[in-house]
Amino acid sequence: DIMVVLEKQLSFVTGAVTLVTNHPIAYESNDHLFPHGTIRDNTRYPRFIKKCETLFMEKKELAFLDLGCSGGGMVLDAALRGHLGIGLEGSDTSLILQRAEWRLLKDNLFTCDITKPYDLVDRETGTQQLFDVITAWEVLEHIRECDLEMFFHNVMKHLAPNGIFAASIANWDDIDPDTGVNWHVTVKPYEWWAERCEQFGFDVCSEIIHSLGLPRGG
Repeated sequence: DIMVVLEKQLSFVTGAVTLVTNHPIAYESNDHLFPHGTIRDNTRYPRFIKKCETLFMEKKELAFLDLGCSGGGMVLDAALRGHLGIGLEGSDTSLILQRAEWRLLKDNLFTCDITKPYDLVDRETGTQQLFDVITAWEVLEHIRECDLEMFFHNVMKHLAPNGIFAASIANWDDIDPDTGVNWHVTVKPYEWWAERCEQFGFDVCSEIIHSLGLPRGG
């Protein structure tokens, strides 16, 4: 609440970036139909932001994009360090409830189906906004295998030269014992995911950030 009171004094609530999409909600996703992680998660981990600063020491201000951002905690951590932070979330549950950081970061958080085409655009110049760091913490297992190509296309399109895509991926089912809903629709081993990333044009560099530096997962 204190952060909301101070909102007008905070330079990171700028609305510098806008979202262009014909798919503002992931209507077919179980995470929207049966809100689970999106209604309770709000990961915070300033250590990861600090680590990224050491990887881009030549830049004073970085641009972060968090996909499947849930409560927007990682976006807040980036913004509090003086960086541009943007988050995309497939469900509108957190937006409707105004939970976690959605009240404060109303111009930095957007609802969007990240498996469909979208563009993040600099409001001032009208050009594509590029990000030094794009993240997806335990998100990819929620995406159907047939939708991964578009997901990675969107990531690559928004990634700055020499930028990093960092992700953690759960490799187990997440099934509701009462309804039978499984929120993890693509459960694969690490090797499978590494091969897919390479197929979509990425170099796998798992050694540059220690597992302790990751907000979620190993």
